[in-house]
Amino acid sequence: MTTLAIDLDGTLLHPDNMISEANRRALLALPPETDIVICSARPLRAILSLMNSAGLLPVLRAIGACNGAVIYDCRTQSVLSRTSLSPAMLSPLRNVLTTGWHAFSEDALLCPPGEISEYTIHESELFGLPIHTMAADDILSRADIIKITLCGEAEILLCRADVLRPQLPADISAFFTDQHYFELVPASVSKGNILHILAARGILRPGTIMAIGDQENDLSLFAAADIRVAMGNAVPALKLAAGYITADCREDGVAAALHHYMAAFLNGV
Repeated sequence: MTTLAIDLDGTLLHPDNMISEANRRALLALPPETDIVICSARPLRAILSLMNSAGLLPVLRAIGACNGAVIYDCRTQSVLSRTSLSPAMLSPLRNVLTTGWHAFSEDALLCPPGEISEYTIHESELFGLPIHTMAADDILSRADIIKITLCGEAEILLCRADVLRPQLPADISAFFTDQHYFELVPASVSKGNILHILAARGILRPGTIMAIGDQENDLSLFAAADIRVAMGNAVPALKLAAGYITADCREDGVAAALHHYMAAFLNGV
């Protein structure tokens, strides 16, 4: 194994948003030549803070933040690529985004007046980003929107997503990152594309790729990987696409999976 591509929420992180000591030790025990790539819906700043607190930044090769909209080289400490939703992409959304949503720039959550929900506040606090209130038309006219997130109660959001998907233009992709969050990004952005971009730039060495995840947005990551590991708490579609199902995130499923495949990492196959 030469590359480990791993999700954060529901995968490497426990429900308390912390990396357990077992998972941390499992990553540190990988051969030093392993290219570890974090692939997450979280903003880059939040991922860097989390990885630094866990003492894991030195072993990371790269980070794909906001589902791959921002790709960061951990060795050069530089952003390799940044993809935003252009005003032309956002314009058709004016008629379909009605309520229960916020947008991400790299340094803030942008929310229409009266739309700051408990879910928006949760992401603001979790990611350490301020909430800025502005008119929906002003948000959708900006050129620095990384992603748009619809949020709400799980059953209601599922119905909203089913209605919205057929209305989206071809240059926008949509997927769940959690039962309470449904995200819109440029069609060229995906977790799988993180690996393609890193490989094309010669940052990832040729070899076997393992991917570990739990949500719908990890399907593209699985498509780009050779070994696909779903968490015990993963959504059914991801379990169907997996070659191996590990323990729940509460039970250090990442550590269990890495232990299971450790021989492959040590042998570089």
